[in-house]
Amino acid sequence: MNTQSTITSRPRRLRYMSAAIAPLLLLSTAVLAVPAGASSLNVTFAVTSVDFGTETVGTTATAQAVVTNTTSAPLYFKAAAAHGGSAGDFSLSSAGCAGALAPASSCTVGVSFTAGAPGDRVSSLDVTLGVKGPGGSFIGEATVKGLLSGHGVAPDFTLSNANAGSVVLGSLGTASIVVTNTSAVSLQVHSWNVTDTHHFFSVASSTCSAPLASSGTCVFVVLFAPKSLGAVSGTVTISLSVIGAAHPEFVTHAATVSGTGTKSGGSTGPISLSAFNAGELTVGTSLSGQVSMTNVSKGTVTVLSSVLSGSNAADFKVGTNNCPANLASGSSCQFNVTFAPSQPRVRTANLAITVKVTNGANHHEVKVSTPLSGTGIRPTAKLSAPNFGAVTIGSSSSAQVTVTNTSVSPLNFRTATLSGPHMPSWSVSSSTCSGALAPSASCEIGLTFAPHTQGDLSIVLSVVLGIHQGTHHVIVPSQVTVKGSGAEPSFSVVVPSFTATAKGGSSSAVAVITNTSDVTLSYKSAALAGGNVNDFTVKGTTCVGQLAPAASCNVSISFHPLQSTGGARSTTLRIVLNISSITPTASVSSLSTLNATEL
Repeated sequence: MNTQSTITSRPRRLRYMSAAIAPLLLLSTAVLAVPAGASSLNVTFAVTSVDFGTETVGTTATAQAVVTNTTSAPLYFKAAAAHGGSAGDFSLSSAGCAGALAPASSCTVGVSFTAGAPGDRVSSLDVTLGVKGPGGSFIGEATVKGLLSGHGVAPDFTLSNANAGSVVLGSLGTASIVVTNTSAVSLQVHSWNVTDTHHFFSVASSTCSAPLASSGTCVFVVLFAPKSLGAVSGTVTISLSVIGAAHPEFVTHAATVSGTGTKSGGSTGPISLSAFNAGELTVGTSLSGQVSMTNVSKGTVTVLSSVLSGSNAADFKVGTNNCPANLASGSSCQFNVTFAPSQPRVRTANLAITVKVTNGANHHEVKVSTPLSGTGIRPTAKLSAPNFGAVTIGSSSSAQVTVTNTSVSPLNFRTATLSGPHMPSWSVSSSTCSGALAPSASCEIGLTFAPHTQGDLSIVLSVVLGIHQGTHHVIVPSQVTVKGSGAEPSFSVVVPSFTATAKGGSSSAVAVITNTSDVTLSYKSAALAGGNVNDFTVKGTTCVGQLAPAASCNVSISFHPLQSTGGARSTTLRIVLNISSITPTASVSSLSTLNATEL
């Protein structure tokens, strides 16, 4: 859709200082400040409207509005803005319309649309062009309105329901809720809540902490801990929102979780199984235990198979069992189970045992499951760092940071990096950390501190260790702040003592400069300023080249009073020395007062 603006006001003459510029009359609904007596010309221009169609809330689409000068005179771009309605959903870029717009030519205004909420989003695109006079200032302007529109739709996702099956009272069962992002944009979990009047269900862990890309899936693992017999259910409500949206649109769905509490191994059948919970265990270590199977039938039981299942089945291993070929009624046997967590979080699985029950001439097969669980704990490491204290600018100091494996499993050294605003003053100078670091073992990372400026120059050392567990690699990060500060080099100046001198005479003395720091300095300058500066002159110096620590040199100064008023004379001596080892060169200075007497 094209919208035109015709500028209509009382005819006024535009008077120009230069005859080379054709006189124009702007006709508009706007009042134009134009000089009386100028010629006239109808001025029109058009702006195309932009419809973005349907966009997911939080996503951004771009398009262009075309501005066309339909008059016979050049027009100049002044402004473009979105006004009214959902103006906050539209942003503009007018770089394409800078400068003059010749007759019959066009330029473009870039428009971006980010739907802030579901529904129709509408605003007006106001473009202002004008005419300039001989001095380059606008002498008239008009605004054309185009339409900006789009329709926002809420992001969405789906949830799967979850059933933990039959779980023995006092044991734990698990079920997984799968979250699937059905939107065109990435989503993030905002919140979740479990509604369960029996308080048997809880969320144990989730893989949904990272952004969930379009069509991506993640899982909430729900624990079922029945305390009474029978089937129960609950609801897990999960809310997601668009990542980075200025006005987040939260979308909420609910999944049903269910399970059945039983007396024996998830079944009222011929055998009962005990649950297995390994408790907390550091990643990289393992713990063995047993699942007990009891024959509660009136016949004999023969074990046919034992199978692990579940999202974390790889963290559990079923070993040997001591079950006889025919387990008598009322007897028990044990299955050896090992838990070796691969990740620092709750790990769950199910052990399903299939048996053949024989009672006289009758026999049948039965499969019963029991939950396995444990919690992985992230390994740890400790960093101990020295305090470098105050180090003189231009010098350096080295020390070691000790890295200690405080976990119960070997860790592999990966990286050591420095970070912070004072990086130029620090470097990693050595390291004995490589390969595997045994439990309780230590290695050292050497740091060198060479301050380039004064003040607190502390830095952060980050060390990353890791451990391989199956197909997983668990990161063990540690950080420590290493303290150090830069101290300015020092030197002393012993001021000279001048003989009392009359006008027209002179006396000379030397200022002795001594390097009192632990770095080499070099002479830069000696200057006088303030007071009776015209009565003193720097005559020369022995300060040539570098001045080693504890070394001295002299600056010669003469006193020659220019007035005959008698009395005290003084001025200020400023000595500047460079710090030789700093690039770019840094310097230190000292101010001393020189005193003399005129006779």
